[in-house]
Amino acid sequence: MAAMPQFILTPACKRLMADAGVTGADLLGGDGQTCSSISRDVSRLIMARWRPNDRIILIDGPIKKASQFEGRPIVEIVVPVLVHAFTPDLPAGRITREHDLEELLALVAESIGVPMQGHTYAPFSTR
Repeated sequence: MAAMPQFILTPACKRLMADAGVTGADLLGGDGQTCSSISRDVSRLIMARWRPNDRIILIDGPIKKASQFEGRPIVEIVVPVLVHAFTPDLPAGRITREHDLEELLALVAESIGVPMQGHTYAPFSTR
C-alpha cells in the first residue's frame, strides 16, 4: 500500500475501539511499519500497524473505495469492523516486526481459546 487509507468509523467500531483502548490516532500513527493483505477481489483489507512500545493494532474491514496504480490496487477508504490492540507477547508466542501478516494472524488465532490478558490491569479472558 502506497498511502494509508481513510478509515470510516461506525458507532459499533468506535465502541470496539474504546473497549480495546484504541484511538483514531492509533489507526494512523506509529512508526509507519505495517503489514497488510488485500483480498483478491479488492473487497477486504486486513492490516497490522505497529505503535510505540511494540503495541500492534489489528484492523479488518471492507474496502469501500480503491483505485489502481501500475496494475496494483490502492486502498483509499476502509470501514473497519474489527480493531484490536495486542502487545507482542501472546500465549502462542511473541509477535515480532519480522513476522508477515499470515504469521501474525496465526499467533493471534492460536492464542484465542486459552486465557490471555490484553493489558496488565485487565483480567484474564476465559473460554
